[in-house]
Amino acid sequence: MFVIGLLGAVCATAALTMFIVRLAEIALPCWVGLVSLFAALHCDVDPLLAIAIALLLGALTLIAGRAAFAQNRSLGLRAAVAAVFVIPAAIAGYHVAGGIVSLTSGSQLARLVAGAGGAIGVGWASLQHLIGGASTLGKPTRLADLAGLNRVDGTPRWPAAATQERGHLS
Repeated sequence: MFVIGLLGAVCATAALTMFIVRLAEIALPCWVGLVSLFAALHCDVDPLLAIAIALLLGALTLIAGRAAFAQNRSLGLRAAVAAVFVIPAAIAGYHVAGGIVSLTSGSQLARLVAGAGGAIGVGWASLQHLIGGASTLGKPTRLADLAGLNRVDGTPRWPAAATQERGHLS
């Protein structure tokens, strides 16, 4: 019985950690939803209507961010949209990983290292989530394509490729 309970606790902890990390990937839409929920409740709105408002605004934030990332060809605008989504996710990842390690270890160094790893991992996952969402809107998912380094047909825009097309190189 002890082994079954221990395995159940490990599986529950892993599932909870995966849920928290997945939630941290969309930290900005979750934050917008929570702020709108509390603002609606502060204005004495019915609690079910406040929840509906929060879900709607959180979903609209995620959809607007993905659409802004997918529709812009400018690298600067894409980097700005990505930063708006990735920085809060990385901060949340840092605190989640650091908090989990602080429950199991008393070492401050272990907490900082795990927090940094969590920030990098969740930030990267958030960027991939944003890029994946952009691909659902009909845009390519390779980073070179997203940065505008490739043409629409996928050929690179490097100077050597351009001179080969003009016939200067054989």
